[in-house]
Amino acid sequence: VNSLSQENKLFSVGSKNWEVVLEVDEEYAGLVKEGQRVVLRLDAYPGKEFEGTVHKVIREIERSKKLFQVKVYADLPEDLLEGSSVDGYIEGGSKKVLLVPKRAYKDGYVVLYDGVRFVKKPVKVGKDMGEYYEVIEGLKKGDRVLLR
Repeated sequence: VNSLSQENKLFSVGSKNWEVVLEVDEEYAGLVKEGQRVVLRLDAYPGKEFEGTVHKVIREIERSKKLFQVKVYADLPEDLLEGSSVDGYIEGGSKKVLLVPKRAYKDGYVVLYDGVRFVKKPVKVGKDMGEYYEVIEGLKKGDRVLLR
């Protein structure tokens, strides 16, 4: 559960500067940086979005949950209760990646069709993206692979 705590008021009418503590899955540890924009959604204000900024990334994983904490400063409504639930969406830079379907990948290889024949090709994969793996090396855009 992500939560809020009140910091010193800076200057704004009808809102206060809050510190929002977000718990983020460890797989995103290398992607979160101070200064990134964060979109916040509060249960107390359905349908409304608020903006914040990452001000501190706690570089320690909570082992039982595999989460780390990110502290965000945000101007939120003055009447908000400390400890309220919040969802945060940290905006990262968009990076295009090449993906290969999991069912095409086995034991470090894919079967590639080169237009004439099928060839077993070594491929290095990175992140698990659900039904796909991120391709680190071994394939290029437009390569045709056999789905198993």
